Amino acid sequence: EHKRQYLGGILAGDIEFCLGFSEPGAGTDLAALQTRAVLEGDHYVVNGQKVYTTGAQYATHIWLAVRTGAPDSRHRGITLLIVPIDTPGITIRPMITQADYRTNEVFFDNVRVPVANRVGDENGGWAVISLSLDLERNLNANLQVRELDEIIEWAEELDADGQRPADDDLVRVELGMLAARVEIVRLMSAQVASLIARQEPLASEASMAKVWSSETFQELPSVALDLIGPEALRSAGSAGAPVHGLPELDYRESPVRKFAAGTNEVQRDIIAQRALGLPRNR
Repeated sequence: EHKRQYLGGILAGDIEFCLGFSEPGAGTDLAALQTRAVLEGDHYVVNGQKVYTTGAQYATHIWLAVRTGAPDSRHRGITLLIVPIDTPGITIRPMITQADYRTNEVFFDNVRVPVANRVGDENGGWAVISLSLDLERNLNANLQVRELDEIIEWAEELDADGQRPADDDLVRVELGMLAARVEIVRLMSAQVASLIARQEPLASEASMAKVWSSETFQELPSVALDLIGPEALRSAGSAGAPVHGLPELDYRESPVRKFAAGTNEVQRDIIAQRALGLPRNR
């Protein structure tokens, strides 16, 4: 029923979901979430707060993780609900990041959600969340490929002194290292996509792709700033900004990549446990 109700609208662009996962005290440790849903008849009554809910200002629905078990039930007490964003009792407050884009806080005050909007079993939401996070962590290489191409294009143009930066051996070494990193992002992303297409389980592949991709995304603008120099600090839209101002903008934006969809430290724990068989850190 959920597939019939939502997938067509998502495909048509009429339905847009945002993720209601992180809270002020529960981000990396999502099992610590405290937004509460209490069953009253055929509705859940939701109270609590979410944070870093990117896209809530234009979403039609929120994919909401709530606690239905005991306060200390951790993973075992989480339920997933589909909540129309215009449901009475929802308040969205903007948060502007250092990269000048908007994310949000979302508050829930006695929000009533039909039981029919529950995804899976009550207290069974963690299995759904874990699968969706594995899929989310496969960050494709498109952005990195585009930015690398822009940096190479800059290096091949004549500078004010009539020289091509690409003729400098050190510049070519840096560009070569970036190209290798970006190619690895592309291959890792393709590997995860292939596993998904074959409906094979993801072990640590998505976490590996996420760590490498996010750190490459941070490396690209950092190297570009070093190669281009002070002119690269001109912001996007400024006259004469090299590489369309992308290095400066992406340098400010890139740190979020290392903790969005699960911090890289947690991803390394997942890799250690799933791929290397190391014991869980207690």
